[in-house]
Amino acid sequence: ESELAEEFMRKGHKVTVFTTNLKSGSRLKDINYSLNKNFNIKYIRVLYNFFGWPYTINFSKDLKNFDLIMAGEDYQYTSYISYLTAKKYNIKLIVSNERYYFPKFPKSLFLKIIEFIFTRRLRKFVPFITTHAHSSKKYLKSIGFKKPIPIIYTAINLKKFKIKKSNIIQKKYYFKKKDIVVL
Repeated sequence: ESELAEEFMRKGHKVTVFTTNLKSGSRLKDINYSLNKNFNIKYIRVLYNFFGWPYTINFSKDLKNFDLIMAGEDYQYTSYISYLTAKKYNIKLIVSNERYYFPKFPKSLFLKIIEFIFTRRLRKFVPFITTHAHSSKKYLKSIGFKKPIPIIYTAINLKKFKIKKSNIIQKKYYFKKKDIVVL
C-alpha cells in the first residue's frame, strides 16, 4: 500500500490512509513521504480485536467526500464500512484481497460468520476484486467469487534495495578478494 500511495502522490493526487494502529498501520507513520502535503494518515480507534479482525468505530462520515476508496481485504470490518459508504454516496470502491488460504478453527468459524454478515454483501457490490498473486486469485475462485479478479503485482521500490559496494564482510571474516560471499 505504501508504494501505491507514493505513486498516487507522484501523480499529484491527495492520499489519505485510514488504518488502525495494529500491524502495518503502525508502520505507516515512519514512511518518508508522510511529510508530503498530499499525504495524511487517520488512525481508526479499535474497539476490539477478534482473531486479527479489528472491530472499529464507524468512520464513514470521514470517507463520504472521497472520489475513490480502496479497501484492503474483503472480510475486514473497515472494508465493510468503506463498502457501506461507497454505496450510500456513490463512490467508486476498489477491493484488494491478499488472503490465499482457508484458516484453521477457530478463525475459520469466525470468518464464516463474518462472511455471512458482511463480506458477501461487499462482494456482490464490487465489479471486481484485485489480488497481488495467483494464489489469492485461486482462493477467491475456490470460494465461488465469479467476477473478474485482476492481479496487480506488488509494486517494489528498487531504490530501497540498491547494492552498496562494501568489503566489511571480507575484512571481518578474513575472506580473500577472490572469495565469493553470498548472504
